Amino acid sequence: GLGDVYKRQERAWRLAPDDPITALAFSPDGRKLVAATDDGRFHLCDPATGRPLATFPPAETPAQPHAPRTVGTYAGSRAVSFSPDGALLLTGERDGSIRVWEVATRMEALRLVGHASRVTLSAFGPDARSILSTGSDAAVYQWDARPVGSPAESAWDALAAEDAAVAYRATWALTDDPAGAVRTLRAKLPPAAVPTPEELAGLIDRLSADQFAAREAATRTLADLGPLVVPALKAAAGGKLSVEARERVTKLLGRKADELTPSGLRSVRAVAVLERVATPEAKALLREWAAGADGAPLTEEARWAVRRLKGQR
Repeated sequence: GLGDVYKRQERAWRLAPDDPITALAFSPDGRKLVAATDDGRFHLCDPATGRPLATFPPAETPAQPHAPRTVGTYAGSRAVSFSPDGALLLTGERDGSIRVWEVATRMEALRLVGHASRVTLSAFGPDARSILSTGSDAAVYQWDARPVGSPAESAWDALAAEDAAVAYRATWALTDDPAGAVRTLRAKLPPAAVPTPEELAGLIDRLSADQFAAREAATRTLADLGPLVVPALKAAAGGKLSVEARERVTKLLGRKADELTPSGLRSVRAVAVLERVATPEAKALLREWAAGADGAPLTEEARWAVRRLKGQR
């Protein structure tokens, strides 16, 4: 259960029905709660409702041969924490490794290996550039959270990568060049805008286009617009559509709110870069993005970033 200090209410739910919880952590803005369970998994939920958001798999790396083995040593992590912006999840593992997860994709972005046995504590530094860990081997490590190497493609292209490790390298390549990051993101990523009724009608019409490429392009654009097009899609679903167009509209309406397209992932990662940079120019661009269309991933993430940065004053 969770106690609400201000409202004096308690909420209770099951995060994992079959396994004991071994560690808990809130994201700094309170929007997410992660629970590590004894089977080695990590369960993400909305702390306001208890609604499950995602499950992260257990570590695949086998335990190190020289790590101690004792009766009663379970797979569940004892060390979980979020980055200051809540975009990354840090987990300390039984095998002595530390994993950095991208919350948006539920994918591993970086793995650090050094402890000879279970990690007992792991946490980001205040600027997410460093990681501190301790283990049952009595060792204490301070790690550089930045990955080795640069993305093979341009940082802008890599921000939309499906592979979280590739995108993680891109976010740090941009973070390490604050002025260049602001220039690139300002030039390539305008604030989200609500499409006009005519634009939406044209996109929905193209779901029935003769050319497959045109149908695919319209579907991608509608998916990128996310919540901004839901009313128009619902209206279209109630009208006359071709069989394929109806199937595409149904799939678009069935997408989960947090199921981001490559464009949406790029927006979330771009916000993380500017929040980490936190120069006056970066903050100004975040405020511009925050003034965009309600419901767009770029707008909503920028608004949360602006709130967090104000709280750091």
